[in-house]
Amino acid sequence: AAAQALYEESVTIIQGAIDLDPTNSEALNNVAFVLTANLKRPAEALRHYDVALRLAPRDEAALLGRAQALTELGRRPDAADAFDALAEIRATDGMLADAVDAARRGLELAEGRDRRRTLERLIARLRISEPGEPGRLALERALLVLEGPVMTATLPPAGDGVESGEGTVAEPGTGGAGAADVHAQPARRSA
Repeated sequence: AAAQALYEESVTIIQGAIDLDPTNSEALNNVAFVLTANLKRPAEALRHYDVALRLAPRDEAALLGRAQALTELGRRPDAADAFDALAEIRATDGMLADAVDAARRGLELAEGRDRRRTLERLIARLRISEPGEPGRLALERALLVLEGPVMTATLPPAGDGVESGEGTVAEPGTGGAGAADVHAQPARRSA
């Protein structure tokens, strides 16, 4: 109860800053974050994120917060669209591991052929450019999504010998070399 009162007070204080400067997108993001994360009022937070994004359309914090608020409201396709926009910005800014994570989250919320292709494209770019730990973790999480039940229809027929840079890639769930091999190259048919 005491924490709740402190969060309500912080919303009031930040709202005062917004009243003084309605173009303060940072204050809008801050109040929206408190509303979503601490007070569990995502619908109210969403209004603040939308205003912040009208002021600064490439604001990553606002896009991420908006996606999270939409997710909490059960608006999965809209949340996926917000994650897609975030992935595009992060990819453009050269933050490929973060772009892969955002694209993965969008695909998890709303399956779509274009979303899947975008994630596959970002994974390919990430494999080339960021072999370090953040890139590896982003790849692991993204590949788990791509290798889920939906991907089985896109795999070549069994026994076709899909190869990677480190061995044969197995179909998801078979426990083969490629099931967790994040360094494998994109699948291609053997000749």
